[in-house]
Amino acid sequence: MFAPNDAAFDKFDEETLNFLQSDEGLDTLTEILQYHVLSVGTLVPSILVVTGSVNTLLGRSIEIEVTDAGAVVLNEMSTVVATDALANNGIVHIIDTVLTIPPTEAPTGAPTLSPTVESTTSPTTAPAVDPSSSAYMASGVCAYFIVAAFLALI
Repeated sequence: MFAPNDAAFDKFDEETLNFLQSDEGLDTLTEILQYHVLSVGTLVPSILVVTGSVNTLLGRSIEIEVTDAGAVVLNEMSTVVATDALANNGIVHIIDTVLTIPPTEAPTGAPTLSPTVESTTSPTTAPAVDPSSSAYMASGVCAYFIVAAFLALI
């Protein structure tokens, strides 16, 4: 699973966040959550990450690229900032931008969701997550919200 950190949600404007939290946005939010979860049976610890495409629970794919600096980038928009947080049912990788469904695959009638993505000049390899660290706990609030929200939907 790819779980956005708090900073990832800060990239959305207030109108988009309000839509995703509304009854009208529930279907879109559900699809975005499913787009962050890899298909059943696909466990990807950071040591096994390769470039290419992986399927999500939504049935759409995420493109994974590893830069020359060793950073893992998803769909050319989101960088993995922490890896290998072990959960009871899988592995969580923390990302810096919410993954949005590519426009050609977005549900009909849903607004185009596009977080503001700031280019990083030289991303580096994401550190493995130390769940006991206070930085991990502080940055993981939204990540845990997404996991809880997804579990509530299924």
